[in-house]
Amino acid sequence: MKRFLRYGQWFWALPLTACGLPLWCAARLLGRYGERGQHRAVLSRQSSGWVFIAHGPLFAALLKRHPFGAMQAVAVGCCIFASDAASLAAHLKHELVHVRQAQQWGILFPVAYLASSAWQRLHGRCAYADNGFERQANRE
Repeated sequence: MKRFLRYGQWFWALPLTACGLPLWCAARLLGRYGERGQHRAVLSRQSSGWVFIAHGPLFAALLKRHPFGAMQAVAVGCCIFASDAASLAAHLKHELVHVRQAQQWGILFPVAYLASSAWQRLHGRCAYADNGFERQANRE
Protein backbone atom coordinates (compact mmCIF):
# COMPACT_ATOMS: atom_id res chain seq x y z
CA MET A 1 0.00 0.00 0.00
CA LYS A 2 2.88 2.37 0.82
CA ARG A 3 4.38 1.79 -2.61
CA PHE A 4 1.03 2.51 -4.27
CA LEU A 5 0.70 5.78 -2.34
CA ARG A 6 4.28 6.79 -3.17
CA TYR A 7 3.68 6.21 -6.88
CA GLY A 8 0.35 8.01 -6.63
CA GLN A 9 2.07 11.06 -5.15
CA TRP A 10 4.72 10.97 -7.86
CA PHE A 11 2.06 10.89 -10.59
CA TRP A 12 0.05 13.62 -8.81
CA ALA A 13 3.13 15.89 -9.20
CA LEU A 14 3.79 14.74 -12.79
CA PRO A 15 2.30 17.83 -14.52
CA LEU A 16 4.76 20.02 -12.59
CA THR A 17 7.62 17.59 -13.12
CA ALA A 18 6.90 17.63 -16.86
CA CYS A 19 7.69 21.37 -16.83
CA GLY A 20 11.17 20.67 -15.45
CA LEU A 21 12.05 17.55 -17.43
CA PRO A 22 13.15 19.37 -20.63
CA LEU A 23 15.72 21.31 -18.58
CA TRP A 24 16.90 18.12 -16.87
CA CYS A 25 17.26 16.45 -20.29
CA ALA A 26 19.22 19.44 -21.57
CA ALA A 27 21.60 19.16 -18.61
CA ARG A 28 21.91 15.42 -19.23
CA LEU A 29 22.87 16.04 -22.85
CA LEU A 30 25.25 18.88 -21.97
CA GLY A 31 26.90 16.67 -19.36
CA ARG A 32 27.36 13.88 -21.85
CA TYR A 33 28.29 15.84 -24.98
CA GLY A 34 29.26 19.30 -23.74
CA GLU A 35 32.20 20.28 -21.60
CA ARG A 36 32.83 17.40 -19.22
CA GLY A 37 32.16 18.12 -15.56
CA GLN A 38 30.27 21.32 -16.25
CA HIS A 39 26.76 19.86 -16.06
CA ARG A 40 25.49 16.95 -14.01
CA ALA A 41 22.04 15.38 -14.23
CA VAL A 42 21.01 12.30 -12.27
CA LEU A 43 17.87 10.43 -11.35
CA SER A 44 18.15 9.92 -7.60
CA ARG A 45 16.16 7.80 -5.15
CA GLN A 46 15.24 9.99 -2.18
CA SER A 47 12.85 9.68 0.75
CA SER A 48 10.17 11.32 -1.39
CA GLY A 49 10.72 8.87 -4.27
CA TRP A 50 12.57 9.34 -7.55
CA VAL A 51 13.85 12.88 -8.06
CA PHE A 52 15.48 14.39 -11.15
CA ILE A 53 18.49 16.42 -9.96
CA ALA A 54 20.72 18.64 -12.10
CA HIS A 55 23.25 21.42 -11.69
CA GLY A 56 25.60 23.38 -13.91
CA PRO A 57 26.20 26.68 -15.68
CA LEU A 58 22.86 26.48 -17.52
CA PHE A 59 21.03 26.54 -14.19
CA ALA A 60 23.35 29.15 -12.70
CA ALA A 61 22.37 31.51 -15.54
CA LEU A 62 18.65 30.71 -15.28
CA LEU A 63 18.53 30.95 -11.47
CA LYS A 64 20.39 34.25 -11.52
CA ARG A 65 17.63 35.68 -13.73
CA HIS A 66 14.67 34.10 -11.91
CA PRO A 67 11.59 36.41 -11.98
CA PHE A 68 11.32 36.35 -8.17
CA GLY A 69 15.00 37.15 -7.63
CA ALA A 70 18.32 35.33 -7.82
CA MET A 71 18.33 31.82 -6.36
CA GLN A 72 20.85 29.04 -5.85
CA ALA A 73 18.41 26.13 -6.15
CA VAL A 74 14.78 25.49 -7.08
CA ALA A 75 12.36 22.57 -7.19
CA VAL A 76 9.90 22.10 -10.04
CA GLY A 77 7.67 19.15 -9.24
CA CYS A 78 10.05 16.21 -8.76
CA CYS A 79 12.98 18.07 -10.39
CA ILE A 80 15.62 19.94 -8.41
CA PHE A 81 17.96 22.37 -10.15
CA ALA A 82 20.99 24.09 -8.61
CA SER A 83 23.63 26.45 -9.90
CA ASP A 84 26.51 24.17 -8.85
CA ALA A 85 27.35 21.12 -6.73
CA ALA A 86 27.99 23.19 -3.59
CA SER A 87 24.62 24.94 -3.87
CA LEU A 88 22.93 21.59 -4.42
CA ALA A 89 24.54 20.13 -1.30
CA ALA A 90 23.58 23.19 0.76
CA HIS A 91 19.94 23.29 -0.40
CA LEU A 92 19.04 19.67 -1.19
CA LYS A 93 17.10 19.00 2.03
CA HIS A 94 15.17 22.26 1.65
CA GLU A 95 14.28 21.51 -1.97
CA LEU A 96 13.26 17.94 -1.14
CA VAL A 97 10.61 19.42 1.17
CA HIS A 98 9.29 21.37 -1.83
CA VAL A 99 9.23 18.11 -3.82
CA ARG A 100 7.09 16.53 -1.10
CA GLN A 101 4.86 19.62 -1.08
CA ALA A 102 4.42 19.31 -4.86
CA GLN A 103 3.53 15.64 -4.38
CA GLN A 104 0.91 16.60 -1.79
CA TRP A 105 -0.61 19.56 -3.63
CA GLY A 106 -0.09 18.42 -7.23
CA ILE A 107 -0.90 20.95 -9.94
CA LEU A 108 -2.34 23.26 -7.26
CA PHE A 109 1.07 23.73 -5.61
CA PRO A 110 2.17 26.80 -7.64
CA VAL A 111 -1.23 28.43 -7.06
CA ALA A 112 -1.13 27.71 -3.31
CA TYR A 113 2.49 28.90 -3.08
CA LEU A 114 1.72 32.18 -4.85
CA ALA A 115 -1.45 32.66 -2.79
CA SER A 116 0.56 32.23 0.40
CA SER A 117 3.11 34.79 -0.81
CA ALA A 118 0.36 37.23 -1.78
CA TRP A 119 -1.32 36.81 1.61
CA GLN A 120 1.95 37.56 3.41
CA ARG A 121 2.60 40.60 1.21
CA LEU A 122 -0.93 41.94 1.83
CA HIS A 123 -0.29 41.73 5.56
CA GLY A 124 3.01 43.61 5.36
CA ARG A 125 5.24 40.55 5.69
CA CYS A 126 7.91 39.13 3.40
CA ALA A 127 6.40 37.20 0.50
CA TYR A 128 9.27 34.69 0.55
CA ALA A 129 10.49 34.27 4.12
CA ASP A 130 7.00 34.32 5.65
CA ASN A 131 5.45 32.03 3.03
CA GLY A 132 4.07 28.96 4.81
CA PHE A 133 5.68 26.58 2.32
CA GLU A 134 9.10 28.19 2.82
CA ARG A 135 8.73 28.17 6.60
CA GLN A 136 7.95 24.44 6.47
CA ALA A 137 10.96 23.78 4.21
CA ASN A 138 13.22 25.80 6.54
CA ARG A 139 11.98 23.91 9.63
CA GLU A 140 12.67 20.55 8.07
